[in-house]
Amino acid sequence: MWGIALMLALGFVLAFAESGLGLGILLPGETAVVVLAASVSWLTLRSFHADRLPLTLLGFTRDVRPLTHFAVGFLGGSVLAGLWLAIVMAITGAGSLPNPTFRAGALLGACVFILFNNAAEEMVYRGYAFVRLADRYGALLAIGITSSLFALLHLQAG
Repeated sequence: MWGIALMLALGFVLAFAESGLGLGILLPGETAVVVLAASVSWLTLRSFHADRLPLTLLGFTRDVRPLTHFAVGFLGGSVLAGLWLAIVMAITGAGSLPNPTFRAGALLGACVFILFNNAAEEMVYRGYAFVRLADRYGALLAIGITSSLFALLHLQAG
């Protein structure tokens, strides 16, 4: 099921994102990240399968109410993001202005980028790497190692 979803998403990106006939919603660098993230997600799932580890270790369960859990998580994340934005605006005095060049396609592209990038990061750092390190060194050390790797990767972003 996940393989099919990833291949469909990858097909969407390759067919529409940068072609002259497509939607043009992703920038060239974003497309590369989405393709890389989809590949990493697929590789992580294959690694779990090869090691005979259940996907429940990543949080994939046959939940009775998945949409409810998704909605609660989305709402909670939105509240936290809004709170962070309010704090930054209050401390720095920053404001917001409407963007006259806003395009809905760019928003869709950003959402696709964020979905694949974050899913791949979670699968690698909090998924496979964490599970394997926790088995070998314990959960506390696994948290420290994967968190440090995650932080080091993001230092280059500023």
